[in-house]
Amino acid sequence: MPNEKPIPQQIPIEKIHDLPGIPIVKLPDKSYGGLVTFMLLDGIKEPVILRQREDGEYQLVSGFRRRKAAELSKLKELPALVYDMTEKEAMAYCEKRNAENP
Repeated sequence: MPNEKPIPQQIPIEKIHDLPGIPIVKLPDKSYGGLVTFMLLDGIKEPVILRQREDGEYQLVSGFRRRKAAELSKLKELPALVYDMTEKEAMAYCEKRNAENP
């Protein structure tokens, strides 16, 4: 990932898609209760990380739990850092993060 950090943007949740081939742990909705409450009271403090697809939509690189909690909170947008990276670079970043944080 580039060293230069982009400026946070508000991205509509419906424009954010999963990266293909990246396993996402599906937890029961009730397990997000604390995060949903925190989001509703204090907002989202840490932006999710996205890459922009060629069609103008986005793929989620980091922040799967925050996106799910935002959906459960009925939020329409997420604060996001959008990096210029290929799908392959995004997948490598996800795999590295998963290896570091099992």
